[in-house]
Amino acid sequence: GLLKGLDKVGKTEVLHKGTTEGTTDKAFLLSLGSLFGNLTEKQMKALLAAVESGYYEIPKRTTADELATKLGQPRSTLEEHIRKAESKVVLAMAPYMMMYARVPESPFTSKTRSAGDTVGARFMKQLAVQTIEKSRNN
Repeated sequence: GLLKGLDKVGKTEVLHKGTTEGTTDKAFLLSLGSLFGNLTEKQMKALLAAVESGYYEIPKRTTADELATKLGQPRSTLEEHIRKAESKVVLAMAPYMMMYARVPESPFTSKTRSAGDTVGARFMKQLAVQTIEKSRNN
């Protein structure tokens, strides 16, 4: 569980057990590795440069052309790194967004897949598999 690894940090003692309703509605333990661990170094660099340069601000403080010039690479390469990074981060966040929005079934049902095989179901299956694999490796 959540408190299982505390003994590795130091001596622990459970003083009280109980439940508190409503406290986890907006709180969820999330690993940064689960969000950013699949990014390549180039994707991370491009995404951070975009954020730091104001690429995501409205209005934008920089364009893809300006950012690519600053980084010394073609605009198409920069945009590819940013798109792939955005895709990986958003897909990693999707299960958590669905939990937050309390969407029991994803609204993103693919018409090319069988009924019941939704994007949300695939994300949750993938998340479960990753969690099981990580627990086996630890």
